Amino acid sequence: MSEGGGVLATLITGGMAAALGGVFTAVLQAVSRHGESKASAADLVTKAAGAMVDRLEQEAKEARAELKELTRENKTLRDVVVLLTEVLDEVIPQLDAPQEALVKLKAAKRAAQRAV
Repeated sequence: MSEGGGVLATLITGGMAAALGGVFTAVLQAVSRHGESKASAADLVTKAAGAMVDRLEQEAKEARAELKELTRENKTLRDVVVLLTEVLDEVIPQLDAPQEALVKLKAAKRAAQRAV
């Protein structure tokens, strides 16, 4: 899930920077228009803020969908690891393999069990 967290952080950070940039640009445009009314300037900033909210909502929706998919994949992988460790519990005692190989196999099984 750490990769998913990185992706989500990137989406959120990038989205926030872009959105704040849009609002900042609107504020600068509003301030630089000396001849226009305050209502017009406020409208410009309000539209920029609304666009920011829309963009952030879309990015949040996409991030939630990606998180849902990553969570599903994580559960599937965990289930597979559990199944494989259960099979190893049954198979290892029956193996006719060098002791060194059995030790490595048992260590790998323990590591897999700790991971889930």
